[in-house]
Amino acid sequence: MSDKFCIAVPIKTSNIDINTTILKQIIKEKPDFIELRFDYIDDVNLISRSFLEQLLSLTNIPLIFTLRSNLEGGHLELKSSQRLSILKRLIEAKPDYLDIEIRSPINLIQEIVDLCMKKGVKIISSYHNFQTTEPLQEALQLIENYMSKLKKLIQADEIIFESFIFKIIFTATQFEDNLIPLKLCANFNSQGYKIISFCMGELGIFSRIMCIKEGSFFTYAALEETTAPGQLNITTMRNFLSLL
Repeated sequence: MSDKFCIAVPIKTSNIDINTTILKQIIKEKPDFIELRFDYIDDVNLISRSFLEQLLSLTNIPLIFTLRSNLEGGHLELKSSQRLSILKRLIEAKPDYLDIEIRSPINLIQEIVDLCMKKGVKIISSYHNFQTTEPLQEALQLIENYMSKLKKLIQADEIIFESFIFKIIFTATQFEDNLIPLKLCANFNSQGYKIISFCMGELGIFSRIMCIKEGSFFTYAALEETTAPGQLNITTMRNFLSLL
């Protein structure tokens, strides 16, 4: 399995020239995925269909659209109806992937999953803990509970789940915490599921680097501006991995 990287980009403005300049710099680094974080934008009303289509036209690298909830590190406080409206707009533009939090309201999850399946948009089901790292069994139970919930909502079968990507992110408070996401990656990868898992923070850098050696679908890196604690520059990440 080759090492795969995703560079996350804060989209702060609808100015296409500014975004084009940023994306051109990122494209030069040849990441495997690019995540566009729309929760950084100065005005959500500027997230229009034409703006999204312009962004999609800038690269052939698979794009992940994310409107991160403020409960899990997002930079916007939106009403549920407003958030759902914007998420639908993101899906209608047909990015390669949409990231939606596991802990979102169940009615929102149902609408988003249904629309993604209709539009052919792959789903990243994410979970972020900014305080600590749960025990392995609790993390496994979190995903299993979510899968059971989805099965009831959309009559999903195992084939559908094979197309989902589960993103489970912790925060390391001690070095040993790095073992949890690495075990999680090995466990789910052996079952044929796609998973991304590592720890944030300086103490979690080890799992950020090593998770792709244990089956993580990809790991995150930064170009210049980071979007999470402990995120490393993509060149630094590649240098570390080249020595392993």
